[in-house]
Amino acid sequence: MATSSLAYLFSDHVAPLVAVEKKGHQSWASGAVVSTHELAVRLGMVAVWGLRETGIIALEPYEAKRLMVKTHGVHAHLLGPPPPHNGIENKILTQWFRGTFAPSGEDVGQGFRWIPMSTNPHAVVLAEAINDVVAYGALNRVPLERGVGQRLRGAPATQMQPLPDRIDALRERAEAFRGRWTQFAHTETALFAALEKTIATNIRRRTQRETDTDTDTDTDTDTDTV
Repeated sequence: MATSSLAYLFSDHVAPLVAVEKKGHQSWASGAVVSTHELAVRLGMVAVWGLRETGIIALEPYEAKRLMVKTHGVHAHLLGPPPPHNGIENKILTQWFRGTFAPSGEDVGQGFRWIPMSTNPHAVVLAEAINDVVAYGALNRVPLERGVGQRLRGAPATQMQPLPDRIDALRERAEAFRGRWTQFAHTETALFAALEKTIATNIRRRTQRETDTDTDTDTDTDTDTV
């Protein structure tokens, strides 16, 4: 299972908590509720950071100026041939390798062009993590009976069911991950901020009707019901 998918299961390890009265994503491991949009961004960050952790890429923030306009981002430099990956990591690598890996490095943001134009691209990111977790066996999709009216209204066709034993078996790995992730956030603040900004921007750009302000909703229910 990909590191980003592990972060999805233990979402309160990476995403900020939200107030009780607000909607969001409920962590499968702890029950804590986190910001859905922030979680999607953080999963993208974890995926890119995780590729660096395994020695496949190096990351370098950059600043460029074109037509008097400054742009900022992060370049990923390939260090070695990538082994097969799952989840969001696989999607990013596939997107980067659609052509020749640029000598100057691939823009991290370009790695998120696998997300189709959608009214809710954040949900697409979460769905990729869900697929990997289901394939691993920590969550199970249970079909729901739906009447004609429910189908016409687009009611979910499946409900996610956690498998506690499988999740519990991952807690030690999740704690080790949280320690490394926290250290990254605290010791490489400039890179952390640059990754967060470029990934948030590029996920938002996949919105069919892009707005300046994201509204936090429980986007997991678009595909699966908690």
